[in-house]
Formats: sequence, structure tokens, C-alpha cells
Amino acid sequence: MSRDPLVRPVEVARANGYLVIEVRSLVKQGAVKILVDGREVYHRRLSSLENATAQTKLFHRREETFSARLEVAPGAHTVAAQVFTDGKDDGREDTTDVSVQARETAHLRLVAGRILGSGVSLTLD
Repeated sequence: MSRDPLVRPVEVARANGYLVIEVRSLVKQGAVKILVDGREVYHRRLSSLENATAQTKLFHRREETFSARLEVAPGAHTVAAQVFTDGKDDGREDTTDVSVQARETAHLRLVAGRILGSGVSLTLD
């Protein structure tokens, strides 16, 4: 049986899942790191002072909101959020376990810089 040299075996791509993390930060100046299974997969500077209007500064607590979409392999994962405030050596961290199937999206909510309660909270939405 001869093989056609133009015919190649079809490579089956393994489909991944996604984590979407909705972030609300009240940190004036700092950074956030997201780790999946102990490996850093996302890093961003935080600044609730940028883009604040005079009215916001006067009447509302300044906050920054954004979302991050991360691709992960299907299966169970431990997700950690570490928040560091400029001028302080110690950061704060919260972790949660999440299971993601292929082509599925898991939604997480991260709140950082609260005055009352935990300084960092990462929950499955």
C-alpha cells in the first residue's frame, strides 16, 4: 500500500479553557500578580489615582476596574492573586480552586485594597 506524500496526518489540537477575572482595585499605587498552579501568568500595575476626575476625587472613593482573560489547560487549578502596595514590603494574597473544562470559561472576581475586611478577596463568580 503506497502512501500519498501530500496527505499528512491531522493534528488534533487540545482545546483549552479560560479564566476571566473581573478586578476592582482600591489600591492607590501598587501591583497585582495572578498565579495559576504556582506559576505567574499575569502582572499589572495598579493605580486608582490615574484618570480620576476632580468630582470623583471629592465625592467618591477612587477605584480601578478591569478584566483579564487567561487561557488555561482543562482540569483543576489553584488560582492565586497577590496584591502589593507601593511603599510596603509585604503583599496580600488570596487563593481559590477552580475546575475548567475544554472550551469553558470560569469567572472569578478579585477585589483589592478594601479598608474593612480582607485586603484581597478572590472568589469564583
